[in-house]
Order: sequence, then structure tokens, then C-alpha cells
Amino acid sequence: MPRTPRYIALAATLRKSIVAGKYKLGAHLPTEHALCERHDVSRHTARAALQVLEDEGLIERRPGLGTSVISTGAPAAFSQPLGGLDDLLQYAHEAKLNITVTDDCRLTPSLAGLLGASRGTRWLRLRGVRRAGERAIAATTIYIAEAIGAKPGDFRDSSKAVTEHIDRKYGVSVAGITQTIRAELLNPDDAAALHAVAGQAALRTIRRYFDAADRLFVISDTRHPSDRFAYELSYKRT
Repeated sequence: MPRTPRYIALAATLRKSIVAGKYKLGAHLPTEHALCERHDVSRHTARAALQVLEDEGLIERRPGLGTSVISTGAPAAFSQPLGGLDDLLQYAHEAKLNITVTDDCRLTPSLAGLLGASRGTRWLRLRGVRRAGERAIAATTIYIAEAIGAKPGDFRDSSKAVTEHIDRKYGVSVAGITQTIRAELLNPDDAAALHAVAGQAALRTIRRYFDAADRLFVISDTRHPSDRFAYELSYKRT
């Protein structure tokens, strides 16, 4: 599967440091040479990463004066690379889910259509808020197929993804993921949970997790306010 380019990963690391306040407004970033040594990357990779941040308006590079931070507000609070299945699974580690409500549900025709599942099937439903650091970035609802036999108490450890808990306890692992991304308006309930504004633009991602037998066993439905999340896509000519 395609791997995230190293310059994108380095740009993400530096961006997080800027947003977190490690490099404050007006502060200088390490030189390209220092970045190479610190992150074990080539000069070309370091230069490309800095170019990404400059294009985003976070830094300014001036000959003889170095690279300084000119904005601490990145386009989104959390930016996720889209390179393959591993990148999608990594999201759950970097944006941890704090589960607030658990219940059992039977999918109505409309909900089944939205989620891409069979109507009338029963699922364990987990609802909560995802956080990147201290900031709430998304409201998430996760559905776990009744056939798994999972219990709400299986998912108390937020340092692991729901799918990791299922793999460890029930022996069902992720072999494939499909993802649907759509633009919506943030509903009042999600806005209240996220301390956001109801009706603002939002990005909704619905992910369907399949096992090795191509059986759908987990669905995640995540709603991000538009100013708190972005996807990064990179392409390479071959």
C-alpha cells in the first residue's frame, strides 16, 4: 500500500508543534540542516516539508534570516494523510475517542442506507467525542455488529482503536476499509458536544470495516466541524 511521503509526515509534525505552541509567533524553526539531523531525513525532504508549511501561511523563509513562524493557526486543528489503510487506522490513535453513551440499536431503513449496512440488523452503538490533544475535533458514532458479541466495557481504554480491542478480544481483524466523505451542516447535538456553532459547514466521514471474509463488522460515522479537520492527499508520478 502507498506510504505517506516523508515530507508530508515531517510537515505534519512541525505543524503540530506550531499549533501546540512549541514554536510561538515570531519564533524561528530549526534550520534545514538541523531538521535533517533531528528527523533523519534528506535535505530535499526538509525543504519540501517547509514549503508545505509556507504554502499554508504558517511560516516565512527569508534568505539569511532563517524560517520564522508567522501564524499559529493552521487551516485545521487536525490534518490526516490519506495514503492507505494504515493511515486510516492511525487516525484512531491520534484522535482519541472519549465514549459518553453506549446502547444497542436496530438500523432503520434510512440509517441503514446512510451507513451502507443491512436494514433491521442489530448493532452495539458507541457515541462520543474525538480529541486531538485537548481540543475536541469531531463527534463520532461507532456501530459494532451484534455477531461480534462485544460489550461496552470492552472499550474503556481510549489509547487503542475500537477495531484493535475487537481484534485482541474476539480475534476479528480489519482486512479492508471503505470510506465515504460528504459535506454537511453541523447539527445542534454535535455542535453542543463540540462547543461549535450549529449549522456551520462540516465534513462527515463514514468508514466501513471488513474482515478477511469481507464481512462488515464495524462502522464509524464521524462529523468534523470544517475548521477543525482536513484531509491531505499526495500524488506521485510513476
